[in-house]
Amino acid sequence: MPEDPPELPHELPQASPVGPEALAAQGQPTAPASGKRSSFRDIRRQLSEEELKQTGVQKLLIEDFERAETECEMVQGFVERYHEKDKEVARLTEKLKTNIALEIMTSVGLAGGGAIVSLAPTFYPIDTTKGIAAIGVGFLFILGSAIAKIVQVKR
Repeated sequence: MPEDPPELPHELPQASPVGPEALAAQGQPTAPASGKRSSFRDIRRQLSEEELKQTGVQKLLIEDFERAETECEMVQGFVERYHEKDKEVARLTEKLKTNIALEIMTSVGLAGGGAIVSLAPTFYPIDTTKGIAAIGVGFLFILGSAIAKIVQVKR
């Protein structure tokens, strides 16, 4: 007669807890659960004296330390470049503010000069000194604004 298969238990066995509390209760060292690495001064709490004496652990710690130093040097390069670009942005932003102010002044000069030239004959006859002076002032406004605009574009 064939053997009956062994009965399977109705409940699965509970896995042993592996959290920090369970490890501490068993007397094993634990690492903090924050996700950040602790400093080297806390290393004795995480590894037992016997574990620290093993060359493999020492090599891993040294390798991890060297990797962190390499990453730190790489990040330092990014920090330096960031500060250089930050200064450049500040300088260019200030230059842009100056250009906007000059743009507004040249536009007002051109518009004002054009208005003076076009309205001068309405207020003063052209053959009088006041009429000629008004038209001359209008042209000076236009000429000054045009020169300022040319200088601005060349910079």
